[in-house]
Parts: sequence; structure tokens; C-alpha cells
Amino acid sequence: MLALLTPFSRSTKSFRKDLLNVRLLLLFALIFTLIPIPFIKSQDPNQQPRPSASPTAAPTPLPPPTVKIDNYRAAAARIIGAALTSNRAYERLSFLTDHIGNRLSGSQSLDRAIEWAVAEMKKDGLDNVRAEKVMVPHWVRGQESLEMTAPVPRKLMMLGLGNSIATPVEGITADAVVVRTFEELDALGEKVRGKIVVYNAPFTNYGATVRYRSAGASRAARYGAVAALVRSITPVSLGTPHTGAMIYDETQPKIPAAAITIEGAELLQRMQNRGDRITLRLKMEAKFLPDAESANVVAELKGTERPDEVVVIGGHFDSWDVGQGANDDGGGCIISWEAARLLKELGLRPRRTIRVVLFTNEENGTRGGTANRETLTRPSCQNTCW
Repeated sequence: MLALLTPFSRSTKSFRKDLLNVRLLLLFALIFTLIPIPFIKSQDPNQQPRPSASPTAAPTPLPPPTVKIDNYRAAAARIIGAALTSNRAYERLSFLTDHIGNRLSGSQSLDRAIEWAVAEMKKDGLDNVRAEKVMVPHWVRGQESLEMTAPVPRKLMMLGLGNSIATPVEGITADAVVVRTFEELDALGEKVRGKIVVYNAPFTNYGATVRYRSAGASRAARYGAVAALVRSITPVSLGTPHTGAMIYDETQPKIPAAAITIEGAELLQRMQNRGDRITLRLKMEAKFLPDAESANVVAELKGTERPDEVVVIGGHFDSWDVGQGANDDGGGCIISWEAARLLKELGLRPRRTIRVVLFTNEENGTRGGTANRETLTRPSCQNTCW
């Protein structure tokens, strides 16, 4: 709610009026959430039903419900009411992003975030709060830049891709070749040798488009390219490049890889289409340091009847180093944490244990998730569901 009100810059009286209106709307939302109102379309009793265009078999009837909704209505009302009137989650996310900020694996800021989360979860009175040790990769971005030297000099916005290697100290200066697909790259083949391949793949959906970021460098290296640039994996841009992880094919040479903006990719595409010879200079200092100690943050709300059966909720606590990690995935972590905190605060104990996990190292290694999965191989953990 506070996120909705932040842009207002009017008088205190006007602000309070806005706040009252928002609360009133919340009240209506709460009422309509809790009171089911059937809407039945009236029908002429003399009207004959229209025959089906193609007869189909009658659907298999659902089994009778085993849970009586009315038994949970009062508890649900308390949970919804508490969630809508508390700003604890927003305040915690604000603190996480404002005071701690980005949380790349191996960084001191991620260490501080883990310590803070453990301390706060203990204050909340959650059960079995702990930090489970995980060794994570420690990739460091360093200084980086990209500029076009021909046909006209121009700096281009870029961000090195996570896990990329560095360029030589003097950088890489080479002609650029722009392709929209892997098929275009394959058709060029050896013609890209000694050049920088630029992938200008328009965003369709994340799964289809992200493959250029994850595999593009190795696909270009197969034909002798010296570096790869990838159009940011996003449908919109305001001159802002998006970083993310890339993966090297160990059978191919490793070349530096970076993301450029949509605007930058389209600029290079236009220049190539008009026959310009494009020369770029890429500089990156990226490197891996030795693996660092990190941790998954875990807290529980013990179940009353089946405590050994566990429902896991959570998100990844690490983030990339060039933002605050609010949406990816600080918000997911805080929401999961808040769900357990509200139940604890309201004195509502679930039948099964609820376990909140704030995973480390999702962005460039997934070692947090892997480590947590390995803890579930014990016989005592066979009743855990996600």
C-alpha cells in the first residue's frame, strides 16, 4: 500500500484523505472477498437448450470435497485483514533494498542480508531459525565499457554477463556482425571469425529469447568470434541494459560476453543494413575469485498434527550487483517470510510445518537450491513438498 502512496507530494491533509480512500477501498475488497455472492443468469423456462455442435462424453464428476470451507472462513478473514492492514513486509523490503542493496553471491552485502534476516526471523518468534552453510561462486564485474569507433565514435551502454571472462587489458577491438537468430549465425559460419557477434533477437518470451544470452557466446566462439554482445532480454527499454547469467560450453573457446540495450542493438542493425562497417571496442575486467561461504536462511512454523510433513515456500535472496534486488527476488523472499510471520502473530498453527527458505546463489550458480535439495535426501525429509 505504501508503494501506491509514495508518489503523492501534496499536503498532509490531502495525503490523509487519499489514505482514507484507499482504506475504504480495501474494506470493500475485504468484504467482497469474504462474502461469496452468487451471480445466476436468469433463463426462460420455456427456452429449449441449444444442441451441442459436437457431442462429447459427459465429464467425470469431481469427488466430494473433503474440506469444509466454512471451517476456515474466520481464520481466512483474520489472515486477509492482517495482511491488508500491516506494512511490515513493505518496511522490511524497503530496509533490505535501501540499507543493504544488491546481494551478489560472495559479496559482503549478501552476508549482511543473511545476518539481518536470521536476526529478524528470531525476533518474529519463528521456529528453528538457522543459516545453512553453502559454498558459492564469487564472480566480480570490475570496470567495463563498450564504444563504437566506426563509422562514428559513440559510447554504448552495456553490462557484462554474469560468469563472463574478461577481455585483455587493452580491450578487444574488432568489426561487428549483427544477427537476429542462431540460424543467421550458422549461415555466416567462418565469416564471423575474428569479429564481435551481436545478437539482435527481439523479445518473444523469456524461454525462447534467453537462450541467446545463456548460449550465445559459445555458439559464436564455435566459428571463431572474439566476443559476443546480446540484446537485453526484455520487451522494453529506456536505454538500460539488463544483465544475467551466461553459460560456457566447455568444448568451445571462452570469449567475453555482455548485454547491450535494445536501442543499441537496433542502432547496430540499422548501420549494418545500410552497409556500414561497424567497429567496436569492448573492455571488461570480470573475474572469478575463490568460492565464498554463504548460506540459505531457513525458518519454520511447526505443524500441530503432522510436523514431519513440510510445505516449503521461499525465494532467492541473492541478486545481481547492478540493482537493489527488490523485484528479483527480494519481494518473493519477503512475501514468503511475511506469510509465516502473520500466522505466528495471529496464533494460527498449521497442521503441517511451513518452512521458509531464502535461497542463496540462484542468479549465477543455483548452489543454494542444490544444497537444500541435498538436505532432503535424508529419510526424515521425504514428506517435504514445494
